[in-house]
Amino acid sequence: MEREQDAWQQALAAQEKLSAFLEDPEVRLIDIGRVKNAEGKTVLGVRIFVSLAWMQSDPIQRTSFPSEVDSVPVQVLLGDYKPE
Repeated sequence: MEREQDAWQQALAAQEKLSAFLEDPEVRLIDIGRVKNAEGKTVLGVRIFVSLAWMQSDPIQRTSFPSEVDSVPVQVLLGDYKPE
C-alpha cells in the first residue's frame, strides 16, 4: 500500500511539472493513469491527451514531450474531444 502511495505522489509531482504543456493549444488534458513503461509493464504514469491535428502533424513541427519525468513514464494519447 505504501509503495502505491509513493508511486501516486511521484506521478502527481510529474504531472505538475508537465502542466506547462497545457498552454499548447493541441494539448487537451494531462492526467494520471496506467501506462506502459520502457520495459512494457503497466505502471502508474502521466498521460498527455492531444488533438488529432497534433497526432497527424510532422513530428519535427509539433511540440515534443518527455518520455518520462523523474522516472515516471509519460504516454501521449489521442484525446480530440468535441461536443456531440
